[in-house]
Amino acid sequence: MAFAESAAVFESRAREIGLSDDVFKALKEEGLDSMANFAFGCSHVPGSSNEDNFLSMLKKALKRDPSLAETARLRRLFHESYAVVAADLKASVEQSDESGVRKLAKAQQARLQGICIARV
Repeated sequence: MAFAESAAVFESRAREIGLSDDVFKALKEEGLDSMANFAFGCSHVPGSSNEDNFLSMLKKALKRDPSLAETARLRRLFHESYAVVAADLKASVEQSDESGVRKLAKAQQARLQGICIARV
């Protein structure tokens, strides 16, 4: 989850999307300084029809109503943040004993007859 927790990654994405310095500073002052914090700054789920919680979060962070362009950029950043965090959470929950290294060990064991590879 290092990517989702990184303030530098969040700032980089915000800049690439075109957020102004004052909007980014306002988010940061409210503690919304990473993808993880921004994604869970409100109870809105991207794709749902009611985004009142999201708009309320923006208004609270900016201490004003966001412009239409700001809302569009912040909505994009929110969706990206939510997708990154959701993917990280899913990967951490779905890890099993059969992942990565273990699969390689089994393949090696099958290929290297006469060598016993066992976990102690």
